[in-house]
Amino acid sequence: MWAVAGGAGFALLEGLLGLLRPAQGVAYQWLDLPLSLLGWVLVATLLSLPRHGERLASGVLLALVLPVLLGSPWWALLGLLGLVIPKVGIAAFASMGLLSAWLHPRESLEQATHPELPGLMLITVDTLRFDHAPGLLGQLPVQAVSAAPWTLPAMDSVMLGVSAVEHGGGREGETGVTRPKGARLAERLKEQGYVNSAWVCNPHLRPELGFDRGFESFVHSDTWRDPVLLRFLVQDRMQRWTGEIPHMWRARDQALVSLAMRDVERGMEGRFVWLHILGPHEYLRDPVQVGADTGELYALAVERSGNDLAALLQAIPSGTRVLLMSDHGESLGEGGLWGHGTDLSDAQLLVPAWVMGMSLPMAEGPVFSWDLPGAVFEGQALTSHPQAPVTGVRGDPQRAALRSASGYQALDLSQGIVLDELDLGPLKGQLEALGYIGFPSD
Repeated sequence: MWAVAGGAGFALLEGLLGLLRPAQGVAYQWLDLPLSLLGWVLVATLLSLPRHGERLASGVLLALVLPVLLGSPWWALLGLLGLVIPKVGIAAFASMGLLSAWLHPRESLEQATHPELPGLMLITVDTLRFDHAPGLLGQLPVQAVSAAPWTLPAMDSVMLGVSAVEHGGGREGETGVTRPKGARLAERLKEQGYVNSAWVCNPHLRPELGFDRGFESFVHSDTWRDPVLLRFLVQDRMQRWTGEIPHMWRARDQALVSLAMRDVERGMEGRFVWLHILGPHEYLRDPVQVGADTGELYALAVERSGNDLAALLQAIPSGTRVLLMSDHGESLGEGGLWGHGTDLSDAQLLVPAWVMGMSLPMAEGPVFSWDLPGAVFEGQALTSHPQAPVTGVRGDPQRAALRSASGYQALDLSQGIVLDELDLGPLKGQLEALGYIGFPSD
């Protein structure tokens, strides 16, 4: 009975901690309490086997179950602890739930120090192609040319204000992927007095790759953990073994939007907020309609992202300058191509952009996506160009072209810039788990 009572007690403590000290991401809710209670009581019951075999059974079970659940043989040490002192071993296992909840990242919203500065917000919607833009937002967008057909080099360009051909980032090599140098958007705005916060997802936008530079608060959803420890452990294993999408991934965009809403509610003056959501990118991973074709699934994912953003866009106060755009597009069978990062084509490079809260004169023809943040947030001139330099095809780092109204003309990068390379290291497994391909072997 001590084990059952202990399991129930830990479940109650986990729930109390989750409710009183809410973390980023999916918050603990009252309905989670029965699930946690049932899970911990079940674990405790299994471990409190008949008295004669209690010590051996507890130790063996912990030694076998923990490495499987947590993905590391080091957790077997708790099994040895359970073998020697069962109650202490079980308590240590359960205590990890409390420790995980306590150490879970919290918001760090800095106070704006220059309220005379207009509020700025950059919203990037992953993998949104231009011709599907009406499904996201009612008004017609500006047509822009992305610097590259996948996130890393494309968003490097957005943050640096130069083409991927010029900055050279995102080129895959034998030791990793190149990272560009230069002052990023948040760093430049910080020098003007802005307090910067970011609420983002997508493994390519992690701090390790430099996207946190200039932000006082940078929150990436990869740091989140489900507030119910047992559910998180089971879903993490299921995702690794079967590819099943965890609950937190399905609710990720809504959580990010809710967190960005807190910045808006605190007042946007003197604040720059970057929000990145992943909905359209995930159209094949979380289908809502069995049997729907790929185009329908993509359109539904775009529509869901528009619904996620609706309340936030309505809440943004007047006078705030907002740039809503995409990093790159998506091939949906055109020319036999699917996905992105595979070709320099309009389907993967033409993206929509909306500017709100200010009047931005637009010349005829597509603009460079990497020019838009500077024009909206820093007052730089915006002009369209007859040719856009583009590059970034996965697995073909030297491939580049000039896009014009007549098509794509090959661009020679044989004398490309030599940059420092960054080993992807632990990111490699995560990227491959999400379906990305073309990474060098360890």
